[in-house]
Amino acid sequence: MTNEIKNQLYTVLAVRDIVVFPGSVVPLFVGRKQSLKAIEHAMSQDDVDLLCVVQKDADKEKISTKDLYRFGTAMRILQAVKLPDGTMKVLAEGLHRVQVSRLSHDTKAGIFMANGHRVSSVNKEASNIKALSKVLQDKFAEFAQSTDHLSLDLVANLANIASVDEYTDLISSHLPVSVKSKQGLLESCDLEQRIHMILSLMEREKEWFHKEKEVIDKVRDEISKEQRAYFMRKKLEVMQSELEELDEHGAGHEISELEKKANVSGLKPEIRNKLLNEISKLKIMSPLSAESAVIRNYLDTVFSVKWGKENEINTDLDQALSILDKEHFGLEKVKERVIESLAVSLRVSQVKAPIICFVGPPGVGKTSLGQSIAKAMGRSFVRVALGGVREDSEIRGHRKTFVGAMPGQIIRALGRSDSMNPLIMLDEIDKMGMDFRGDPASALLEVLDPEQNDKFVDHYIEFETDLSRALFITTANTLDIPPALLDRMEVIELSGYTQEEKFRISKDHLINKCLEQNGLTSSELAFDDEAVHQMIKAYTAEAGVRSLERKLSKICRKVVRERHGKKVSKQKVIKKSHLQKYLSAPHHDHLVIGKTPKVGVVNGLAWTAVGGELLHIESLLIAGKGELIYTGSLGEVMEESIETAHSLIRSFAKKYKIKKTLIDKHDLHVHVPEGATPKDGPSAGIGMATALLSVLTNQKVRHDIAMTGELTLRGNVLAIGGLKEKILAAIRAGATEVIIPKENQKDLKDFEKDVDGKIKIHCVSKIDEVFKLVFVKGKDEK
Repeated sequence: MTNEIKNQLYTVLAVRDIVVFPGSVVPLFVGRKQSLKAIEHAMSQDDVDLLCVVQKDADKEKISTKDLYRFGTAMRILQAVKLPDGTMKVLAEGLHRVQVSRLSHDTKAGIFMANGHRVSSVNKEASNIKALSKVLQDKFAEFAQSTDHLSLDLVANLANIASVDEYTDLISSHLPVSVKSKQGLLESCDLEQRIHMILSLMEREKEWFHKEKEVIDKVRDEISKEQRAYFMRKKLEVMQSELEELDEHGAGHEISELEKKANVSGLKPEIRNKLLNEISKLKIMSPLSAESAVIRNYLDTVFSVKWGKENEINTDLDQALSILDKEHFGLEKVKERVIESLAVSLRVSQVKAPIICFVGPPGVGKTSLGQSIAKAMGRSFVRVALGGVREDSEIRGHRKTFVGAMPGQIIRALGRSDSMNPLIMLDEIDKMGMDFRGDPASALLEVLDPEQNDKFVDHYIEFETDLSRALFITTANTLDIPPALLDRMEVIELSGYTQEEKFRISKDHLINKCLEQNGLTSSELAFDDEAVHQMIKAYTAEAGVRSLERKLSKICRKVVRERHGKKVSKQKVIKKSHLQKYLSAPHHDHLVIGKTPKVGVVNGLAWTAVGGELLHIESLLIAGKGELIYTGSLGEVMEESIETAHSLIRSFAKKYKIKKTLIDKHDLHVHVPEGATPKDGPSAGIGMATALLSVLTNQKVRHDIAMTGELTLRGNVLAIGGLKEKILAAIRAGATEVIIPKENQKDLKDFEKDVDGKIKIHCVSKIDEVFKLVFVKGKDEK
């Protein structure tokens, strides 16, 4: 069948993505060390030819003899040039076919060697070959005209070649077919068979070219001149459908992954169909188009939410309470409410989670309490900061057609939580704004209404989302919240901590936290109880413990600096006497009660954002025209309160034997010290009345009693707010008794243990009851 020549030794050059045929001159770029050594070896040996063999897997870098075909082409190197990057450009000419009988690896030289014999083409019937050669020339010329891959000059040049064998090899080298197909042509030694193979390959390629032309013509017929931009997308659609039939893991792989995600997500059927619709649009779009990017972002956002997935709720109520007690001191009402909610959720499967609002001054632990609740209940925790939010799109999201569109904070929170029943904390809800861009508070109404948040619609994802399984907790410093929004929330007030509570929090939590953050241990640094009490009293003025934590950290840092580079094994104990060294002079001096009773001086009580304060109220009778003067940076409500007290005292003139001439010919001046500090509110009413009556009747007011209560023109004492803070301020100032409205008596039970035995409390409903308690016998002290 073949005309075989003697067996010969060859140096093997393994090539990728190219088949060298006899008679063709090809440039080769050689970069692998093994290939470079093969070139050098072949050029240094006169009796050993170079054999070009194709490797089966073009992507494989390190190869063995199993990775090479057993048929190659002997080559002559015409030119070899080394390039600056260490590679080599080789110009080589194919000589003849070689069938490899034995392939081995020369480990010493680091190259492959082959034993093989030259193979010549076989020609069965000359007349048949001549006829086929004529057909091949005609078909090749026709093929060149139907494709852009070959030039007509090449056809003319190849037609002048007399040898049919050489002609078929040169055509084979120029055909735009796969390496595998070309290797088949190289291994075909039967000339007639080789011609048939070439004709078949050209016919198949021609069919592909005609198919592409049909696609282009079909698309062009469907579109008008104004829709040229659509042309390429339509072409891609048709080509895509053809390619998907041939390659299951090709261009359609990403689309199929998205379809899998849509089918496994816990979505309603109508929503799943909507997403599959979007995926279908993505199929026909160019990956580089702007619209394609919009759809991809949309799908990524939707699939980032774990639809249908829920965290397992903690069923051990004792364990949940233990977690809350461990991480937070006090706050009994809050803990009780959380355990109640947990107990109900274990009994009722479809319970609508309540909306809880923690209201309290900064630093009392509202946010950290939310984290502890999530931990106790077994829910994931997500915090959404609402401070400064002014657009409703921050809640409901943007329409996805807008540039830079994104979902609202609620959907983003669900994406971060990895479940559909997280605890979402809406922090600083009272700090939201409203302007021409929208009202985010109104957008929150649907989110925070348990009756309708199971059908919440975000503008970006455009379908209903069930938020009823999530637990929403909001935080605020004040109740300055729109009424409609406030109505949907259960408000739990977190009042400021007492000095004793701050001390306990410091010993149980803050000191250990500050030591750890500053690289210290309890064996290196400790705080004396007196020092902690002094820090609370003289170095902080707050309802929470943030400032106290900063002071503790400051001392820790200074101790670390003192000990830097020194070997100290003894524990350092911070005492009260050390505070001035580490924290400088005390920053806050709380007012204290006077040492003796005085005329016209009353101890009032006030509420501030950082707790309660003692409020001195002074009054003076001076010659004048019966006018009322008030000073001390007072607000409108407090000014009205003074005028009410003045009118009431004037009505008591006969009862308390106050001469009319005393009132008509003297001015009454009421002053509240610390004039730079604004003051407002009605709760100093009974204090104002007491101060006025004191100067008009020249009676001394007890120095050890403090009071708070709103006053009416009829002498009734009305309830006030901030009772706990005010009574604690009275205790801190050294008062032994305090007067409060009778209507506030019911509020005492919430903090009775904090004040029990520390101060005597009088509950009054009339101003006359106040006067009976506050005055002592004696003359004015000047």
